[in-house]
Amino acid sequence: RDLALVHSLIDVDPEGIAVANAMEREPRCLPPGAPLDEVLDRMVSEKLGAVVVVEGEAVAGIFTTIDALGALRRALRGEGIGHP
Repeated sequence: RDLALVHSLIDVDPEGIAVANAMEREPRCLPPGAPLDEVLDRMVSEKLGAVVVVEGEAVAGIFTTIDALGALRRALRGEGIGHP
C-alpha cells in the first residue's frame, strides 16, 4: 500500500526512495499463538493486508490476506484450516 502511494506521486522517482522512507513505521504484530479469529478481526477492523508474526523479539513470519483466504478455502472444503 505504501509503495503504491509512492508510485502514484507525480514528480517522485520511486527508484530514488529508500524502503525506510516508504515502510510502515509501526507494523501490526501478533504472536504465533494468536487465535485466527482475533487476527482476522484485527485485519478487517484496521484494514490490514498483513500482520507480522513475532515470537519473542524475532520475526517468525507474515500472515497475509492470501493466508487468510487459503485457510477459508480449506475450511470450506472441510480440510481444516491448517496448512496441508
